[in-house]
Amino acid sequence: NLMMETIMSEAVTVAGVLAVFIGIIMQGIKQLEAVNNKYLPLLSMALGIVLGAVIAVGFEFNVGIYIIAGFIGGASASGLYDGLTVTKGAK
Repeated sequence: NLMMETIMSEAVTVAGVLAVFIGIIMQGIKQLEAVNNKYLPLLSMALGIVLGAVIAVGFEFNVGIYIIAGFIGGASASGLYDGLTVTKGAK
């Protein structure tokens, strides 16, 4: 389905762009030591969700897609996959 492919392509693109900005913001937060490091992935994903929603509302895009893209971007920026594999391997 062409429409579904377009939506998925848009979500992946937005997630990639958001991941860069979220990564920069999170690096600043990490340098300030304002938040305990164990909460940084959650903060990163929450920031992604908020940024995705704000962009969607501001530009009148599909809010659901942008929230999901923000979550994925935040997870990507936090290195969630690496964190989970290290934690899982440590058990």
